Amino acid sequence: MVGMRWARGVALVAVVGLVGCTSVPADAWRLTPISYDNRMDGTNEPQQLNDTTYPMRLVSDTAGGLWGESSGSWLHLDADGSPVRRFNLDGDEPRPVHGFTALTPELLLVSAPTDGASGAIHLFDTVDGSWELLYRDQILLGDLAVYGGNVYVIAFTTGEGTFTVRRVPLDGTGGASDATPALPWPGAVHPIQSSVAIDIGPDGAFYLATQAERIVVEADGTVRDRTPIESHVPQVAVSSDGTPVWSGGGRPSSAVASHVTGGSAEARAVLNLHATCTEDLVVVGWSPNQTTLPFLCSPRGIAWLDPETFVVSIGGENDAVLVRVEMPAPFG
Repeated sequence: MVGMRWARGVALVAVVGLVGCTSVPADAWRLTPISYDNRMDGTNEPQQLNDTTYPMRLVSDTAGGLWGESSGSWLHLDADGSPVRRFNLDGDEPRPVHGFTALTPELLLVSAPTDGASGAIHLFDTVDGSWELLYRDQILLGDLAVYGGNVYVIAFTTGEGTFTVRRVPLDGTGGASDATPALPWPGAVHPIQSSVAIDIGPDGAFYLATQAERIVVEADGTVRDRTPIESHVPQVAVSSDGTPVWSGGGRPSSAVASHVTGGSAEARAVLNLHATCTEDLVVVGWSPNQTTLPFLCSPRGIAWLDPETFVVSIGGENDAVLVRVEMPAPFG
């Protein structure tokens, strides 16, 4: 299983010591701080294994790994948890990044403004470092996701306080069109890139997280569900089997057990700081089969590795952790 292979990034001694001496409840959520080599691409410096980092937005790389991004700093981990790429961009690329998603492990779609346009979608080839402009608009564009040959991007109508999901064909045929009705946007209390998040389920449904609610819209544009839920930095990610993970939520589910495997003292200290949540909880699933976790507070990024495993970025600058979360089986 892909999720199990990610455990190799943790020091073996720590893993053996914990597993050998501690009985892990069958219903426990297993948390593993991810350790990776933090050296930049092309450097000959000594290995820099690290499991405390900076908060980053996360997306699946489509092959069991993930991409993370924060202020022009990019990280690609493969399905084994090993670093594939680690680089900073020098400012020549479009900035700021309002959202990104993966077409392949090497090709990313990035939402970022460009000269003469308030919003644009770019194809970023992370191998050769090239950027190709795919779509530009005079309205603000935010987070985005890809499904069925189209990219779907959050399009803000600031004067009306609303947003839609805009459909843009990847092959350039046909024009852009709205895939959802206008939905309320609580306002730019936070930067555009953190005000609405989108992911798409295996059935083509849109999962949307704002600062005030969770919204699910069917592929045909019919609103399936709207649930009030406050989140300072909205997050949503949907697994390949249709299980969503959201940020927000009120009261944690009762009797949720967790077990931390491995991790440095610094990483465990970050987990302890985020072990009791009062706001911005991680919510897995959908009512009535959902669990609101009392730990992993205030996520800054969420990405699925496989249907049983996802990764959460928690913490602040210089003391954040990427946490691999393995759900108890069965779930839901």
